[in-house]
Amino acid sequence: MDSQNNEKKINFNSQFDLMVGKGVIIPLNDGRILYNSKFHDVMERFDRIIIGWAVEDGASLMFYPDYLSIDDLNKCNYIQQFHHQCFFAATSKTDEYKEESLYGSGFINAPAVCMHSYIQHQNTYVDEKKPIVITAKGKCKRNETEGYNTLERLLDFTMREIIFIGNEKYVLAKRKEYMDRAKLLMDEMQLESSIDISNDPFFKKEDEEKAAFQRKFKLKYELNIKNLDNGGKIAVGSFNYHGTNFSKAYNIKLQDNKLAHTVCIAFGLERFAYAHITQSGLES
Repeated sequence: MDSQNNEKKINFNSQFDLMVGKGVIIPLNDGRILYNSKFHDVMERFDRIIIGWAVEDGASLMFYPDYLSIDDLNKCNYIQQFHHQCFFAATSKTDEYKEESLYGSGFINAPAVCMHSYIQHQNTYVDEKKPIVITAKGKCKRNETEGYNTLERLLDFTMREIIFIGNEKYVLAKRKEYMDRAKLLMDEMQLESSIDISNDPFFKKEDEEKAAFQRKFKLKYELNIKNLDNGGKIAVGSFNYHGTNFSKAYNIKLQDNKLAHTVCIAFGLERFAYAHITQSGLES
């Protein structure tokens, strides 16, 4: 980063508090947040940039529902591993509402957008010369065990994702390309940031071995932007290589009958907008 970035000081006049004071955002203090068009415009600015990247790669623009079938998600063992993060959809057995009358509907709120893509392409063959590229935006729901903090962690948030399904060399090259694109964007916007090896934050304590595996084999990188409201950092994007995990679960193969490989590039738009605002202000 250049010297201008290094000389930036922590903004003790919290941008979060300023936005709350102006009615730009209205926190409900339970992981949900309301925001007006001013904040949404910042989110959309980043979303348009990311969509532009995807369109250059010939991505199909998909629009997915908020819910996933529990049966579909069970195929990759997601619920067994991360049930503590999940929000299950329930319905009522009776005409009169009673909490004890609720029962499972068979659906779950989507914890990530990309899951729809793997389910969409289950039992298919992928032409290595025409790999699958998809971009989609959706609302995700996660029960954050560490609690909710300003706009850094939310129960209900918006994700823009780009999914690549093809051979190993192709998807890893695309992940590297998008990491480079993200770094260049940060430099152009003069935002203090870094791209770091990471692991998914929702592993339980007993799953530390899985988290360590992610870090060791560099399966996940994160784009972190410095939060000048508190001097910390916000993970606004992730670059995830899943190997053949999802293609094995959903039977997605290459034409030579080998399992396909997958990469998902994901950006949390509320986080992205907030991190930018802490460094540049709402009016920038």
